[in-house]
Amino acid sequence: MTPLYTNKNQCPIIRDPHDECYCIKMNSLDIDRAVNFCSKNFMLCDIYRKINEGHNEFKPSHAAI
Repeated sequence: MTPLYTNKNQCPIIRDPHDECYCIKMNSLDIDRAVNFCSKNFMLCDIYRKINEGHNEFKPSHAAI
C-alpha cells in the first residue's frame, strides 16, 4: 500500500484520524467542516485542539481491538 503523505497545510492527525474527526464522519453536516478544518485551518478545529492538549478521550478509528 502506498503511504499517505501529508503536507504542512493538512491536519497532522489526518494520517491517524480519531472517531470524532470530521474526515471520518463525513455526513452532510460535516463536509464543510472537514474541508475547512482538515486542511490549512486545522489549528482552529476544536477536535484538533482537544487532542493536541493531551485529552485522551478520542480513540483512533482503526485501533486494533
